[in-house]
Amino acid sequence: MLRFSALALVLFTIVIPVSGQQAPVPVKLQEARTALLVNEGTWIRVFDKFYSDFEKWGRFTIVQDRNQADIVVVLSGTPGESGAGVAVGATGVPTVVVGGSDPKYFLRITDRRDGSVLWSDVAYASFLLSNSAKKLVANLRERIGARAAPQRTQEAGNTVAMPRAAQTSDIHCRAEQGDAEAQYVLGVSYNTGKDTTQDYGAAARWFRKAAEQGHTPAMYSLGLLYQTGLGVPQDYVEAHKWLNLATSRASTDQQLTFASARDAVTKLMTPEQLADAQKRAREWLDAVESKKR
Repeated sequence: MLRFSALALVLFTIVIPVSGQQAPVPVKLQEARTALLVNEGTWIRVFDKFYSDFEKWGRFTIVQDRNQADIVVVLSGTPGESGAGVAVGATGVPTVVVGGSDPKYFLRITDRRDGSVLWSDVAYASFLLSNSAKKLVANLRERIGARAAPQRTQEAGNTVAMPRAAQTSDIHCRAEQGDAEAQYVLGVSYNTGKDTTQDYGAAARWFRKAAEQGHTPAMYSLGLLYQTGLGVPQDYVEAHKWLNLATSRASTDQQLTFASARDAVTKLMTPEQLADAQKRAREWLDAVESKKR
């Protein structure tokens, strides 16, 4: 009997919740609006599910440029281990873990500016690995809520909340005045259907306005629309042109993503189409240089 009990502790994981109060969510996380998602060695299908659920949530705008992100969201994983310990999950409640453990997936969110950790959570792999990713998003969503945080602004020396409608109006105004970043944000909004009706045509128009000003993520987004034919006629030449330009101007964080998208389009093109796309990219660069003179 003693041997059986000892063996049971080794073979099975017993999770025992320990009572306690939920810790408050950091203000920086509550007020964040943009997020950069990073896969740190996790199986790609698990990350794809996490990315999809995070995007569908709509709480944050996902960006490709680290400099545009308020927070950095990192998904990582470890193989199974044996032993026992205490884990603290999204609820802030310690959980006693006894015996052998399954593979785990970790979610870590940091402030992009100072690197401070704003959130951490762990999910144990189930038979359906995608459920682990779904659980991590669900935990975060439960604590933060579905609504995006209001933008903060300064008024008479005091920090006040700006209504959501005022934010949208402000972004439209800035975009109409030629602000490339505002144009890109509007493009993202129309592309995802966040805060407005989804409209790929409108997304393409705003992405183009920003891309023509040299906004790198807008170039990338416009290239993807041309690749898929959403909001614009499908055109691999134009897709390659914009993805190639985006890759040439990409930051270290963006390089792999942008180059992979460009190379994927390249495989769909004839040699003549590829030559035409490269020619158009050079002409665009030449036109930009001529304006600087």
